[in-house]
Amino acid sequence: MDRYLLCLANSYKRGGRCVAGVEVRQENGGRWRLVRDEKGNVKWVRPIASTEFGEIPNSKALLVSLFSIVKLTEVEAMPQDAHVEDVRYGELEVVDYRPITEKQLEQFVDIRHSKIFGNKGKAISDERVESVGYSLMLVKVWNMMTYRVLYEDNERPKVRMRFIYCGVEYDLPVTDPGYLDRVQMGQVELDKEVEYGYLTLSLGLEHEGWHHKLVAAVVEPRNESEEEPNDVNVEQIDEKSVIKKYPKAVKGELKEADSDVFSIWKDLKEVKKEIMQLEKKKVELELKIKQEMKTAESLIMGRETLVTWKSAKSTMKFNERHFAEDHPDLYKSYLEEKEGVRRFVINMKDEQQTDNGK
Repeated sequence: MDRYLLCLANSYKRGGRCVAGVEVRQENGGRWRLVRDEKGNVKWVRPIASTEFGEIPNSKALLVSLFSIVKLTEVEAMPQDAHVEDVRYGELEVVDYRPITEKQLEQFVDIRHSKIFGNKGKAISDERVESVGYSLMLVKVWNMMTYRVLYEDNERPKVRMRFIYCGVEYDLPVTDPGYLDRVQMGQVELDKEVEYGYLTLSLGLEHEGWHHKLVAAVVEPRNESEEEPNDVNVEQIDEKSVIKKYPKAVKGELKEADSDVFSIWKDLKEVKKEIMQLEKKKVELELKIKQEMKTAESLIMGRETLVTWKSAKSTMKFNERHFAEDHPDLYKSYLEEKEGVRRFVINMKDEQQTDNGK
C-alpha cells in the first residue's frame, strides 16, 4: 500500500535523518487533502528504514525538505512504544512541493495536549514512554529564544531553544539541520525572544533510560501574499546539460553559499563519506574472494557462477612517451590544444574547520 505525507520535519537521527509529516492524499485535479482519523485529527507518519536505529540514510533524505510531498511504497505499520507513527516502507520518493500559509499550518497545530508528550520536563523515562501514546506534534509556541550552550563532554556548543507552551516554559535541543545551518551562518539572532513560532517536536529514541524531547523542525509558513504554487513542473537536470550551460569557471569569482546550499554541501559530504566507506568495504571483500580463487578463473556454487576473474587478452599499445623522445619535432607538430574541463572538488574537512570561513 502506498501512502503520502507532507513533510514537517527532516532532522538529525543517529548519523542519518528522521523524516516525518502528516498524511495527505491526492484528489482529482491534483490537489492534496489532509487525511484525518475518526476523531478528525491529522495522522502523523514517520518512515523507518532498515537500518540499526531506523534512521533514513542521508543519501535518501537529501531531496526531502519541509513541505515536500513524499511518496512511500509498500508501507507497513511498525508502532513501538510511543512511536505509534512509525512505518516501514519499500521506496521513498519526493513527488511534489507544497509550501503552506500560516492559516493552513494552523490546521496541523496540536490542540489536544496541554503538556508536551505527557509532562513538563525535558524527557520521558523508559518506564513511562509506552503510556504517552504519540511521539510527534506540531505546536504553536510563544517567547521563542534560541541560544548556544557548551557542555564539558563536547568540543562544540549545542543549539537549544526556550519557549512557552500552554503557560509552561520548555528548554529543548534543536535537531533541525536547516535551522542549525542558519544559526551557524549568523542568520538567526541568538538570545533574543521571538513573539511566537511553529515547531515540530519529536520524542527521541531511548538513551540511558530516557527519551528526550527534540525540536525536530522550526516550521516557517509561506507568506500569505505569495501566489499558491501550481502543480510542480520539475526541470530535468543532468550533468551534461549543466556542463554545457556553464563550461568555464571565471577565474577569481567567488559565490557565497546561502543556508540551503550550505545544507546541500553538508549532505553531499555525508553521501561521499558513505560512498568512500562502501568502496573500501567493496575492495576488502573483493580481495578476500580473490585470495580464495587463487588461479581459478571462475568461482561457482553448484551450477551457478558467482564470480569470474579472467585474464584479459594481450593488446598492442602505442608508446607515446618513447615516440616523443625519439621524434620530438614530429611529435610536437601533431599536438593540439585541448580545452580544460572544470573539476568539481568537495572540501571534506571537518565542519569546525570551516566555521567563520576558517
